Amino acid sequence: MGRIEKVVSGNNEVIIVDYSDCKEDQMVALVTEVRKQVFAGDKQVCILSIFNDKSYATPKFMRQVEGETENARHLVKKQAVTGLNDTKKMILKGYNFLFQKNIPAFNTKEEALEFLLDDSTTDSIDLR
Repeated sequence: MGRIEKVVSGNNEVIIVDYSDCKEDQMVALVTEVRKQVFAGDKQVCILSIFNDKSYATPKFMRQVEGETENARHLVKKQAVTGLNDTKKMILKGYNFLFQKNIPAFNTKEEALEFLLDDSTTDSIDLR
């Protein structure tokens, strides 16, 4: 799709999905494609989601994320996001609460990748 890339470092694989400037239908399609890639590898991966002020976490998008999260939870080692404004940070806070996660938001892609590739950090802290 061109908006999804993989970074591999040692035993860690990070799937990077860039939602920047995407419309709702594009974002929903990306979520589905990421889930397919996670299941295709059949091993734990990390996921970095990149947003900007032109990508909106609409109810339809969030329902898709929720569904895909439940299906792939056992294969997602850690997650991180970047590019969130204050409103999106509040949505992330609600998502973390709903799914008992602590997915961190970072200011830059580089900071997020450093977190995801660091073997000393635990998963995005599954609170279940």
